[in-house]
Amino acid sequence: MKARFLLPMLAALSIAGVARAEIVPCPDKLAVEQRVTALPQNWGSFDSEPVHGLAGVSLSEGNPSELATLVPTTDRRQGKVAVTTWTFIPSKEGYWLSCLYAGTSMAVTRKLPDGVKSCRVESDAQVSPPLPTKIDCR
Repeated sequence: MKARFLLPMLAALSIAGVARAEIVPCPDKLAVEQRVTALPQNWGSFDSEPVHGLAGVSLSEGNPSELATLVPTTDRRQGKVAVTTWTFIPSKEGYWLSCLYAGTSMAVTRKLPDGVKSCRVESDAQVSPPLPTKIDCR
């Protein structure tokens, strides 16, 4: 009798898991070590900002190191929030999220789950550039 109730419950949970959105937070800050590789004669150097704040995101088809950044499908403003959406078609390379940081060219990146169809990024439109506050990929 227990199995009769357990199987429908497991099926419902697995279906709910497929439709569930994945909130993909970027780290708020990124510690970076930068150094000058060829210091000019009679000059010194120092790292004026070792920790960098989140400044934006980008999405790419395939590994971001290939520099295939995607253009958003829509980009609009809803009051104090900027909403940017990317819609994807199936891709054998997959889709990747890159978190970008102010004052550095370093970024962190991660592959999104296979089958992701879109990402929606909400940003605080009251600052320039708009600061990402929520990333929702489905």
